[in-house]
Amino acid sequence: EQAKASEAAPEQAKAEEPKTSEAVPKEKQKGNKGAVIALVVLLLLVLAAGGVAGGLYFTSSGYKVKKNMKLAQQCFGEEDYEDALTYYEEALDLDETLAEAYINSAEIYVRQEDFPAALDILTKGRSEVSEEEETEGLLTDKLVEVYNKAADYYTKNKEYSQAYELLQKGVEETGEQELADRLADVYLAEANLYLSEENLNFDKARDILKRGWQTTGNSGLESLLVNSYNIEADQYLAQDSYYQALWLLDEGIGETGDASLEAKKTEVYEKWAYYSSCQGDYQEALRLLDEGAEATGEVSLTDKKAGIYTQWAEDCKQAGDYTGALEVLEEGISVTKDASLTEQKSHLKENLQMAKITIYEGIWTAQEIEYDQAGNVTKSYSYSYGSFDEGYEV
Repeated sequence: EQAKASEAAPEQAKAEEPKTSEAVPKEKQKGNKGAVIALVVLLLLVLAAGGVAGGLYFTSSGYKVKKNMKLAQQCFGEEDYEDALTYYEEALDLDETLAEAYINSAEIYVRQEDFPAALDILTKGRSEVSEEEETEGLLTDKLVEVYNKAADYYTKNKEYSQAYELLQKGVEETGEQELADRLADVYLAEANLYLSEENLNFDKARDILKRGWQTTGNSGLESLLVNSYNIEADQYLAQDSYYQALWLLDEGIGETGDASLEAKKTEVYEKWAYYSSCQGDYQEALRLLDEGAEATGEVSLTDKKAGIYTQWAEDCKQAGDYTGALEVLEEGISVTKDASLTEQKSHLKENLQMAKITIYEGIWTAQEIEYDQAGNVTKSYSYSYGSFDEGYEV
């Protein structure tokens, strides 16, 4: 029975096998299984490689730079400056050529009025990108902007020494003419402070202008320096302090050599001589005109001497000293050779002759002529009296 059962088992198993329309060869079945396995393995390798690449990307410096820059920009926009600076710093640790990070960090420092920090980071950035001309240009433009803003801040707060030092450094660092001009503007601002009525101090203003002119060579500083000498000289003239005015102008001419100060010096001598003549000191007036002509080379001062002689002669006539008037006019003619003085002398002699004649006739008649300082006739009038016995005025 056991033997029969064992013989029947294969037959039963064979009967239970599924029936197919075509029989598949065993070798082909083995080949299909191998292809499937290979495909699965390849897929797994691709997925593994993608996972590794993805992991590498998210841990790469490029990804970190982008992430930090994005976070920094977000904080910057929200005015969270402390965190923004931290993210910019982390980005620059990974890539030292990021111009945007340098520029925005500097802008944050400017808003915090920390100008040294802003300048330092831009200077560092320029050194890092020195081989990239376009990027370096962007950083230089920002650097100049920060120097200007810092100068404005210090000037507004009257911290002029800090502004000078800062801008001088900027000129040396960048070579930009814009900063040299800004430096000159700061010197002008401080000098004008001491030229204002409430803080008037000519010596201090001129010291500032001299330093500024020597440092920058700016013509505006030179012009204001010259003008300060002219203004102070006018103040001395208003006080009749002619010697002080001349001393000051000589100093200004020595410092600047400006022609306007030479002209002002001529004006001082002319006004000083006129002042002396008004005080009746005609000899001093004539001496001053001679001295001024020699000191300035202006012959116009010598020409003024005729006017002094005219005024001197008129004073003599007003005092009844006709002999003195004639002597003064004769001296004036000898010294100046001026034709107007000769004419005045002739008029005076005619009037004196007329007076002699009328005196003998018993009637006093006189004619007076007034002259300006140049010797021109400005007024002529005459008057007469009746006989000496009657003594009445006709």
